[in-house]
Amino acid sequence: MKADAATGLDLNALLERIHGNRPALRQLVNVMLTHLPGRIDGVERAARSGDIDALADAAHALKGSLSNFTTGPSWRGAGAIERSARTGDLDAAIAPVAQLRSDVDAVIEALRSWQNEQEQAGA
Repeated sequence: MKADAATGLDLNALLERIHGNRPALRQLVNVMLTHLPGRIDGVERAARSGDIDALADAAHALKGSLSNFTTGPSWRGAGAIERSARTGDLDAAIAPVAQLRSDVDAVIEALRSWQNEQEQAGA
């Protein structure tokens, strides 16, 4: 997968960082697809409850999960939410959560698409 402007994903760059180990890349993608939905759900739950500390922690965890794959919109959005929450600005922290969901869903979709391509290619 070449770099995707919408998601910031660049699996070729990640593959280079792991020294061309395709099985490891497939495993990383599988782990990401397993954990990413729960991470964004945690951000949304914390935002709905108004728990600013939980929101900061959930956004931080999401940002960390994304960091190996992208520094695109989803990673930047998680960072912005975390920063706002850590400074105590709940309204600013909650405001971008819907957009973050959309950005994370785009990453999930792109990773699933890559995964399907790999399966079809027999890789």
